[in-house]
Amino acid sequence: SELKIDRGFVVAMQHSSEDRAIVASVIELGHQLGLTVVAEGVETEAVFADLRRLGCDLVQGYLFSPAVPAGEALALMGRLHAETRA
Repeated sequence: SELKIDRGFVVAMQHSSEDRAIVASVIELGHQLGLTVVAEGVETEAVFADLRRLGCDLVQGYLFSPAVPAGEALALMGRLHAETRA
């Protein structure tokens, strides 16, 4: 199962210690409950790096791709996977 973090908290976490604390707490709680934690609305490398440091499992947002039709999603995931392994 997944626990998603709303993009509002994710976008604000770089400028708000309160929002960063909420994101960190949600990640920790999700892991304690055995859930996969997904952060929505990742738009910058800085936010992505911070989420990785906090242990977030998955991220989604315009940093990686705008929304795509389901048929294109698998091809996109394949390209991204190949890029990360290169």
